[in-house]
Amino acid sequence: MRGFARHGRRGPTADVIRTMREVELLSPAGLVVGKTGAFEPNVTKLERVCGQIVRGLYRYHAGERLPESHGVAVYIVSAFTPQDSEQRDAIEQLIAIGLGGNVREQGDVFTFDYRLIEPGSSAWVMQFYGAFAVIASTLSKTSAPSHIKLW
Repeated sequence: MRGFARHGRRGPTADVIRTMREVELLSPAGLVVGKTGAFEPNVTKLERVCGQIVRGLYRYHAGERLPESHGVAVYIVSAFTPQDSEQRDAIEQLIAIGLGGNVREQGDVFTFDYRLIEPGSSAWVMQFYGAFAVIASTLSKTSAPSHIKLW
């Protein structure tokens, strides 16, 4: 909770308030059934925070820090719009495989699974509040494709 009170800096609360708007609430049939609040998440901040979580989990489970030569690639699934049903099915299958293994739960908020592939390389699937899914991997900065942002 202390992250919401940033003592003079813009924290998550300011981001939510700044982007808050009223939207129509639709039924599955497409009918307007009322109005609700919505906000635009700051995807860059979410990716950075998820990268920090992966670094901490890597240190805990691998028993060592992620090497300086490696970074964390983060894919927030809800921010990624699949181009077709085949891509959507592949993402859902990856999440199911990841969360179908040795799932670790941290209260009701956070579940995750991981695979340590080799020193410095790993794969992670995380889920927040049972809905918000993140896929991440740690990989060498020199072998990462140029279009992948590493944290």
